[in-house]
Amino acid sequence: MVGDLFFYRQPNFTLKSGDRAYLNLFKKELPYRHVFTADLTGWTPDSGSQPDVWNTILFQNTGTPLTTAPAVTMKGGEVLGQDRLDYTADGAEGRLRITKSLEIQTDMVEEETARERGVIRNSDNRPIFDLVTLKVTLKARNLRKEESELDISRTHPGTVTVNDPAVKPTQISAGLSSANQMVKVRWQPKLRAGEKAETSYTYQVYVGSAFGR
Repeated sequence: MVGDLFFYRQPNFTLKSGDRAYLNLFKKELPYRHVFTADLTGWTPDSGSQPDVWNTILFQNTGTPLTTAPAVTMKGGEVLGQDRLDYTADGAEGRLRITKSLEIQTDMVEEETARERGVIRNSDNRPIFDLVTLKVTLKARNLRKEESELDISRTHPGTVTVNDPAVKPTQISAGLSSANQMVKVRWQPKLRAGEKAETSYTYQVYVGSAFGR
C-alpha cells in the first residue's frame, strides 16, 4: 500500500524481451451468501414491465483489495454470469450480480393521500411548492422451492414520515438548491418457499405548485 494505491506484486519473476505471460496474482476463499436484489428507483407500475430482480452474491472481502473489473461467476465448470465487480477494500462487503431471477417477484403501488397547497411562497406571496403526502406499498413473492433473502431498495426525493419497522429509510443530502432531501428506503425480508409479503411507508415531498405558474 502506497498512499491510496495498492500494488500487486509478483516476486522472483522476469520476462525476456518480447516474452508474454499470463499470471494468477492471488487466490482466496471468502464467505458469501445469495441475496435477491431489486432496485425500484425510477420504476413505476405503468412502465409495462416487472422490476428486475437479480440473484446476487454478497461477500466479505479480507486481505487483498479487489479492483474494479469484470467478474465471472461459475459453478461446476459452467459459466453462470458476468458483471462488473466494483472496488472492494479489505474488510468491506462486496456485491456481484449473477443473473436475473424469474422466481422472485416484486411490485410497488404508490398513491397520493394528501396535498397541502402553497406551503412555500415567494416574496410576492405566490405559491411555489405544495407539500404532497404519498403512501407506498411494496410487495414480494418467493416462487422458489427454498427460503430466499431479498434486498429491495428505492431512492427518491422526500422525507419518510411513517413506516413499518422493517423498512429502513436513510436520508441523503440533495444539495442546497433542492427543495427536497433524497431518501433511500430498504426492505430486506426473508421469504419461505411460496411465501408472499408486503409492507408500506409514507413520505412527504415538495412539488411545484400549479397556482404559482
